Amino acid sequence: MSRISEKIVVLMVQNEIIPVEDRELYVYGFHQGFIILVNILTVMVAGFLFNRENEIIVFLAAYIPLRSNAGGYHAKTSFRCYIFSIVMILVVISVIGLPFWNIFNVIAITTISTGIIIIFAPVEDKNKLLDQKEMQVYKKRTYITLSFLVGLAVFLWIVKQKQIAISITLAISVLALMLVLGKIKNQGEFGIKVLF
Repeated sequence: MSRISEKIVVLMVQNEIIPVEDRELYVYGFHQGFIILVNILTVMVAGFLFNRENEIIVFLAAYIPLRSNAGGYHAKTSFRCYIFSIVMILVVISVIGLPFWNIFNVIAITTISTGIIIIFAPVEDKNKLLDQKEMQVYKKRTYITLSFLVGLAVFLWIVKQKQIAISITLAISVLALMLVLGKIKNQGEFGIKVLF
């Protein structure tokens, strides 16, 4: 992916589409874009193979905006991120179909996960440190997104779209787990002495 990104950017510079001084920025952008595209395609293939396309689409639609604003754990390399994402999706696909899901478990999981998100979000990464103003902006966006998703999950459960509601609940709970993992990881990187 790095080589492909480099070749695309070299062609763009040669054809004067972008200035040469922006070359590294574009290489990075294309590289990240390819990684995201490969992750999404892999996830969609997994959803298709397990006949869970709708649930995976809803999971991603709920998870991505939450994750973008709340932050959380980040793997050290793109490859580790890819493997971690695949394992996460396979676990989500497995859990969606369990007979475990009833109104009490959905309420309990959503309540606990929402509490964790409210306490921790946003969790910064060493590659994306936030100042006080950014922390407030991301916190507010997280709360708005979270409120919408919890309301939507409740509505979908009421109108008997339980699998879709479970997908949203899983997105919220996975995000809560990512925040906790991010906090634990940050303990070592930022010298934080306590988790809470």
